[in-house]
Amino acid sequence: MTDPEPTTPDDSAPVTKRTPSVRRFLVGLALGAVVGVPVVVMLLPAMRGDVVPLFADETFEAAQQRWNDQRPGSYEMTVEIRGIRRGEVRVEVRDGQPISVVRNGQKLTQPRLMRPWTVPGLFEMVDREAELAEDPQGKFGAGAGGRVTLRVAYDAQLGYPTHVQRFVEDARQDLELEIIRFQVRP
Repeated sequence: MTDPEPTTPDDSAPVTKRTPSVRRFLVGLALGAVVGVPVVVMLLPAMRGDVVPLFADETFEAAQQRWNDQRPGSYEMTVEIRGIRRGEVRVEVRDGQPISVVRNGQKLTQPRLMRPWTVPGLFEMVDREAELAEDPQGKFGAGAGGRVTLRVAYDAQLGYPTHVQRFVEDARQDLELEIIRFQVRP
């Protein structure tokens, strides 16, 4: 048996051009990425449940009071730094005084460089950040209309700041500190 002759389309049938579906798909994909990626980036922390609350004077003062009421004399903590300055700081405090502060492997020996990494020093830093946030153009070089968002979380029991985030619009001055380990010592 022989194969049938190939058939040719009827010349009288109307010819329709199809819009390239690949191009339409790529345009849709690009638009989805432009809109979707920023939305996912903004919503991801909320979906994970780890949004750091906005700074509020009342919360700051209540946390500081909790710390002052229950202040352990001796503790160790590790602070992770992200943003414009990255690194890690390991702190040991005995009887209220810093005895060892190591930042990125370098031991700090001067008391004026050690104190900012204690819990009282972190409270002072948060208070200063709140003041600086009032003048983002002068203090951080933000453009006109740029603003600073300050977020701070505190330990529910002892009150020390557990997470500090500073975001500066129109300037590369973002900073994040997170206490990733805190241990009270006898």
